[in-house]
Amino acid sequence: MNVIVYTTPTCPYCHMAMDFLEKNNILFEEIDISKDDEIATDLIKRSGHIGVPIIEIDNRFVAGFDEEKIKALLYL
Repeated sequence: MNVIVYTTPTCPYCHMAMDFLEKNNILFEEIDISKDDEIATDLIKRSGHIGVPIIEIDNRFVAGFDEEKIKALLYL
C-alpha cells in the first residue's frame, strides 16, 4: 500500500494524521508542499483540494484528518 501525507510545517492536523498512521504501523512518505509550488499545484489538480493534510492512499485522496475514511482505505 502506498501512502503519502502532504503537509505544511504549521498544520496541527497534519501531525495528528501522521501520528495516527505511526500508531497503526502504516509506512508513509511525508511531502511538505510549502517547499515546492509545483508539487502543491499538481496536488490541487489531482486531488481537487487546497488545504492540508491531503492523504493519498493508493491514488485515492482524503482531505483533512478524516480518521474514518483513512481507516476504511487502509482496511483498519
